[in-house]
Amino acid sequence: MLGQGIPSEPATVGLAVELLMGQATITPQATFNAPVPQPLQPSETILSGLTFMHPLEQFGNPDLIAVIAYQTQNDTSDGTVYLVQNSFVDLSSLVTGNKTLLWTPPDNSKAWRIFSFWEAYTNQRSCDGGPNATTVLGNGSWTVDHFSKRGASRTTEFWEQYILSDRRVAELLHDVGNYGM
Repeated sequence: MLGQGIPSEPATVGLAVELLMGQATITPQATFNAPVPQPLQPSETILSGLTFMHPLEQFGNPDLIAVIAYQTQNDTSDGTVYLVQNSFVDLSSLVTGNKTLLWTPPDNSKAWRIFSFWEAYTNQRSCDGGPNATTVLGNGSWTVDHFSKRGASRTTEFWEQYILSDRRVAELLHDVGNYGM
């Protein structure tokens, strides 16, 4: 189905992305001086209830988008962590080029939680390719980013180059489109 994906090289701008999160706790009286918390993939527990014809394929490096922190209230016995709403601190500008962070919370008598947000391509196929594919077209389709202008452009560019470029096909689609309303 061309509506959900198009033939592309993996990690092409306009393909589907996901937001990943990392986190770390700063105990009272402590300073955070370490690499930014690495992104974690959704747990198998979350994914086990979902059925994917084509699972996510992890490769490449995610891009760090933001790093923030919140003071935490006392953790509960069930592991739930409550954040103090008005304690938000944006730490993004403090991250060094090698993605490390040095930060002492403004109120270090309390525990704090650092959250890092990363963007990565899902590299999820929407359609398998043929055996022994040697071209992008034969390699199947990759899911596009349905929420971005670039994802829509990837789809329309593909249609214009490979489908609508045939005048007869374009005419037939136009004729059939009249009955779609």
